Amino acid sequence: MTLNFRQLEVFRAIMIAKTICGAAELLHVSQPGVSRALKYIEMKLNIELFERRQNGMIPTPEAKELFEEIQPLFKRLDDLNNNINRIVRNENTYLQIGCAPSLAHYVLPVVLARAKKKLPEVIARVDTLSNEELAEYIVERRGDFALSTYDPGHPLILAEPSIIGHIQCVVPKDHPLAKRSTVSINEIAKHSIVSYYEDTLIGRVLLNRFEELDLTPKISVQVRFNDVACAMVEHGLGVGFAYDFASTESLSPNLTVLPIEDDLRPIPVYLLRHQGYSYSNQIRGFYEEIESQLDTLKG
Repeated sequence: MTLNFRQLEVFRAIMIAKTICGAAELLHVSQPGVSRALKYIEMKLNIELFERRQNGMIPTPEAKELFEEIQPLFKRLDDLNNNINRIVRNENTYLQIGCAPSLAHYVLPVVLARAKKKLPEVIARVDTLSNEELAEYIVERRGDFALSTYDPGHPLILAEPSIIGHIQCVVPKDHPLAKRSTVSINEIAKHSIVSYYEDTLIGRVLLNRFEELDLTPKISVQVRFNDVACAMVEHGLGVGFAYDFASTESLSPNLTVLPIEDDLRPIPVYLLRHQGYSYSNQIRGFYEEIESQLDTLKG
């Protein structure tokens, strides 16, 4: 013998209200309807669940035991309804964003701050990873999307190009080159250089240019990330290179940033996302807002 959900709901309402009248108010139904439902439940179970007294309905031990059994069910249902309402209202949406280090000091903070003004309820969690790690990050769905400086060319990753970055020269403010308005690779090669590993994107671009000019750079230090390069330059370890979106003088007040006269390959910024999964409404809205804010940085 089983009771359906509506019958359990009527029984629970009587247990809470202690009267047929109170239960009817809780359920927004008529008193006769509650009375008939209770009689049917007791008939079906072949037990008496309540003693009818002038001061209300007194539950029997069997009723108390049944009530304890169904309470977790209704608690779970309440939690489910609360979660449904939270999802519909888009409360406390967590967004996992991956970001290349060269984009984490300026580009991401700027677009994130602007997007948060329009969608303040979103809680962003940022993971700073290398370009190679970002590809795995998206494929394995550890993040919702990522900002990267290269297209991994993976069949499961949609890479949408955004702003275009350029490599610039970075020198201390007291360096002889700091007085220049622009500088060439030929001139840079006369000084000690803070360079990049050849397996990095910026490292390959620079290596190709030095080889084209038949120059051998005087490397002082090799690094992987823009912020590390700028720190090395700031401490006098050589002339360095950094993307224009990662080497603004406001971020490094002791450095001077110089445009490079050579025609170096530009570096696009990509928004990476998984091809095979769709976003929730809230995350889609935030992604589109990030796209929009990146567009404002172009040029």
